[in-house]
Amino acid sequence: MKIFIITKWIVVLLLIIVPSSLQAQDPILEAIKEATKRVIRAVDLQVQRLQNNTIDLQNAQKQLENILSKLKLQEIADWTNKQKELYQSYFDELWKVKTYLLYYRQFKDVIEKQKQLFAEYKRAVQITTGNRWLSAAEKDYVFGVYSNILEGSLQDISDLLNFMQSFTLQISDGARLEKLSVTAESIDDRLAVLRKFNERNQMMTAQRAKGSQGLEEVQKLFGN
Repeated sequence: MKIFIITKWIVVLLLIIVPSSLQAQDPILEAIKEATKRVIRAVDLQVQRLQNNTIDLQNAQKQLENILSKLKLQEIADWTNKQKELYQSYFDELWKVKTYLLYYRQFKDVIEKQKQLFAEYKRAVQITTGNRWLSAAEKDYVFGVYSNILEGSLQDISDLLNFMQSFTLQISDGARLEKLSVTAESIDDRLAVLRKFNERNQMMTAQRAKGSQGLEEVQKLFGN
């Protein structure tokens, strides 16, 4: 491009330096003048082409930079989304673990209540069996009450186990926790009934015992 510009200016200088009178008289100079004009036009066209090519290259460079920038932003966005999905997965797993631990603690509490009820049931059966102040018919009635209380609590546990094992079903966490709470309350109620029934039997037995020796025997029997 620089060579074209220099050539152009050399020709222009030649036209300026040569007197106009000589240019008009000498056909050779006229020919040179025409040739020079053609050269100038050719040089101008070539310069214009180079400028256009330069502009095209600059535009192409800008487009390429824009594409690279978009690709870069897309890569960043993809990476961010992947990280978000990854940590969301971790969060979901932690939430499941937390939920399972909560289930486990409450379920363990229910089982402990059931164990307590069963221990007191066994003790009540032993007391009733050794209670000589109750008739056989009364003992049968007492045993029936105890059996109903125990069987009811065992049914509560069975229903709870079936419910808690249904994790594949579309049951909300709130529903499972509510089931645990209801079962715990049911066993508490049954244990309260058992204890109240035992107290009633102790009071009735104490009323039937006569003398200080009989009362001592009743107290020993009931563990007082």
